[in-house]
Amino acid sequence: MAELNFKASQKRQFKVQTTDSNHVDPIAPRLFKVESEHALPTGPGQVLVGDITYLRVGPNAQIIFLSDRGAQYASEAYRNFLKNKNITPSMSRRGNCYDNAYVESWFASLKKEWIYRRKYSTEAELRGLVFEYIETWYNKRRRHSSLGYLSPEMYEQAIRPA
Repeated sequence: MAELNFKASQKRQFKVQTTDSNHVDPIAPRLFKVESEHALPTGPGQVLVGDITYLRVGPNAQIIFLSDRGAQYASEAYRNFLKNKNITPSMSRRGNCYDNAYVESWFASLKKEWIYRRKYSTEAELRGLVFEYIETWYNKRRRHSSLGYLSPEMYEQAIRPA
C-alpha cells in the first residue's frame, strides 16, 4: 500500500453521545418499552421511530437554507437546529413561489417524471422510488439545460479542480 501511496480508511472509535435532555419542553411518556414483550408491535406501522445524526460539512462552510414560510421552517426548534449547525435561514417572500422555484421545480420533475408514472402502495415502495429517481436518474443521467446539458454528476466532475 505504501508503494502505491494508498492509505487505509479507518472507522472512528465509537463514542456514546446522548441527546441533551435538560430542557423545559414537555416530555412524552415512555409507551414503547423494548424490554416488555406485550409492548412490542403486532403489526406494521404501529410504532414509528426517529433519530438525528450529525455529519460535518466542513469547518468554514457557509450554507444558506432557502425555504418557503411554512410553519415547520418558522418553528423555534427548526430555527435553533439551523443556528446550531451554522446554517443561515432564508425564506421566500409571502405567497411568492418563484423565490423557491429551484425546489418547486425539482419536486414537479420528481412527480411528473417518476412518481406519477409508477405504481406503489407502501411507504417503503415510495421511498425506494424517490431514492431510485435521485440516485440512478436525476443525479447521474438527467441532463439539464442550465448545466450545459450535463447531468448534475457530470457537471460536478467537470467543475471540480483536478
